[in-house]
Parts: sequence; C-alpha cells; structure tokens
Amino acid sequence: MRYEFVVLPVGAVASPGEVAGYLRAQQGIPVDEQLRLLAAGLRMWNEELPVSARRAVLHVEAAGMALRVTPADVVERWRPRGPAVVGVAGAIRSVLERLVDGLGYQLYDAENGTLWTP
Repeated sequence: MRYEFVVLPVGAVASPGEVAGYLRAQQGIPVDEQLRLLAAGLRMWNEELPVSARRAVLHVEAAGMALRVTPADVVERWRPRGPAVVGVAGAIRSVLERLVDGLGYQLYDAENGTLWTP
C-alpha cells in the first residue's frame, strides 16, 4: 500500500496515471505561493506534534504547482504498516480536503489510485 497524497490544480492531469509525470515535470519550478503556504502549515503541524505522536509526522515536498504529502511511517520503510498508519492516512486525507476545498485544487490518493476535487 502507498499512503501518498498529491495536491495539484484542477485539470492539470486527465487521469490518476498522469500524476507521477506531472510531479516530475514540476521539479525545479518555484513553488506556487498558495501551495507554499499550505506546505508551511503542514510543516508547522510537524513542529507542534508531541514526541508521543511522531507517527503523525508528515513528509512534505512542494514544487511548482504540486504538493506531495506522505505520512512519516511510509517514508521510514523499516516500520510496520499497521492500523495506526491507516488511521493517520485517513486523517491526512481529511485535513487536505478541508485545506484545499474551494481553492481550485484536486487531490490524488495513491493508495486508492483516485483523483478528485473536494
């Protein structure tokens, strides 16, 4: 399972299969201001987490018009992917949906292979 989410502009890709290529094409491009603010907020989330909640840490990458968010447990492959990781992924999905709602972005969920506009 891949717990990875990508925020990208509505209409930037026609299907979920195009998301990886879109991400590669955005590398080296300055980050869109709105996505830069969103990434900064997600990084602040990491700084505010107590040590006991480190499983909820997010790995955030932004380039051009794309923002990739991965739970830390997925980045740290040595950890088991149990129910806690699944719970974190669902919470991240909900937070991202609320953050981008009405801003002209769509979300890609790698686990389900879905692409939707909140």
